[in-house]
Parts: sequence; structure tokens; C-alpha cells
Amino acid sequence: MKKGYSLVEFLIGILLSFFVLNLCINNFKLVKIHNDYNNQDLISSLQLHQIFNLSTNIEISSNEISFSYLNEERSLGFLNNKIILKPGTVIYFVKVDDCVFYVEDEKIFVKIKRLNKESILMIGIV
Repeated sequence: MKKGYSLVEFLIGILLSFFVLNLCINNFKLVKIHNDYNNQDLISSLQLHQIFNLSTNIEISSNEISFSYLNEERSLGFLNNKIILKPGTVIYFVKVDDCVFYVEDEKIFVKIKRLNKESILMIGIV
């Protein structure tokens, strides 16, 4: 009895490999297209919303928010293309070109500009 694969088995294996490779390449293209930070921005805004719900003495300027959280003075500001919670360096939004904090109808918003696109997210209530 011969050991090895026949030509038909080999060609079927090659065909299946190309099919799987084609699926993988298409999925990577979709992931690359949808990598526009929307999901991460929503998660970050929800986390900040929870923090501001438990905060007191909230003072808002266009480039920074100062507040007291768990009996500690903290601030949320824009630094090195990131929106960072200080003290410590918890990063909430990355690769941001510009940001503005503002209040409207007792709600705290952040306007983020990234890659010539603007998005507005509610991050808390005053």
C-alpha cells in the first residue's frame, strides 16, 4: 500500500486553504474599516459618567474638569493627544486632536475632534 496523498486530495486541501485565507483577509479588512474608536469612546463616556455621578465640587472649563471624587481632588484634562484623569494617569480617550468640555442643560459634554471628525459625548450630570 502506498503512503501519501493523491492529487485530488492535495488540490482539495489547497482549495480549502485559499477559501479560509480569503475569509480571514475579508474579516481583517472589516476590522480595519470599523476601527474608528466609537466603541471605546462609548465605554469611556460611560465610565466617566459613573465617576461624575459620585463626584462633588465639579468645576468645568473648556479644557479641564476639576472635581472631588472619593475625598480626593481630581481633574480630567487633555494632554498629549489623550484625555486623562489625574492624579494617576487613567487614559479615557486616545489619538484626540482637540477636545472641549462644556455644560448644557445640567449635563457635561465633551466634544472630541479626531481625524477631522467631531463627536460629542455626554460624560456626566452636574
